[in-house]
Amino acid sequence: MRIKFTGPDGAKFAGVELVAIHDTQRARTDALAAAEFATGLKLDVLVERTKVSAGLTTHLTLFMTLRNAGFWVTWDEVGAFTGQDYEVVVEPSDRSDDDAAEDTAPDPTSARTVSVPGAGPLEPEQVKVPRGKGSGSRSRSTAVS
Repeated sequence: MRIKFTGPDGAKFAGVELVAIHDTQRARTDALAAAEFATGLKLDVLVERTKVSAGLTTHLTLFMTLRNAGFWVTWDEVGAFTGQDYEVVVEPSDRSDDDAAEDTAPDPTSARTVSVPGAGPLEPEQVKVPRGKGSGSRSRSTAVS
């Protein structure tokens, strides 16, 4: 998942698209410490609360994403964002197993299993094996004249 920041107006990160940091294991320690300090919560408690609060999850994700990219934002600055200040960009690799189960249409970009669209499997007599010039020996499948 990526996040495209479109605001707030005048922000130095407006127009920047970054890889979302939504896992505390991938976050910088200074971002985690700043989140703990700003909220007054220990990291384990903060993470537990994100499991029941989508707003807190979004706030923490935006905060860690910007901090990891080197943008020195405060917890309160990120808290003032509106839905118009960022856009979540879903990548194909972000699909969940539930999404994959719903998609029953064949992938048009996958490799074909036959050489020509609509053709069936080749019969053995249709397969032509190129023969190079060798020592003159013949395979056992060649008729003897």
